[in-house]
Amino acid sequence: MVLANHDDAQSVACDSSGSVFVTGFSDGTSGAVVRRLDSAGAQQWTMSIPDSTLVGLGLSSSGSSIFACGWFTSTVSVGGTSLTSAGGTDALVVKLIAATGAVQWAQRVGGAGEDAASAVSVAPDDASLYVCGAPIGYSAVHRGGTGTAGSTSSAS
Repeated sequence: MVLANHDDAQSVACDSSGSVFVTGFSDGTSGAVVRRLDSAGAQQWTMSIPDSTLVGLGLSSSGSSIFACGWFTSTVSVGGTSLTSAGGTDALVVKLIAATGAVQWAQRVGGAGEDAASAVSVAPDDASLYVCGAPIGYSAVHRGGTGTAGSTSSAS
């Protein structure tokens, strides 16, 4: 992956066909990016979210979905969905279609304080999504495998 002046790769995942998915930050978009490269390293697509940061990346076991997590402040637009922070910085979780980079859904997680997601993992049956971050106040976002409405679980 060729990085521009101040691009910063944060996380990487590979699928069974050899495609490589990368999250990070790009000066060119002034925000977060998810990129897909083919097995030869050629860029296939880039999805960007200005004014945000994505640091975690997970891939469904089927390879059809990508999950990215990080944080944002104030308001961001993700694939036509507008998310507004509950206060300070809130965690951001996004589901993308692996083949195209199209956003399937985006969810804000957090309260009045500073919240950020740093890692995401998909259960082997693709039925649950687990997100961790800081501060302690939430530990998991559970979304059904189809991307329908789910719930936020809290832990102290």
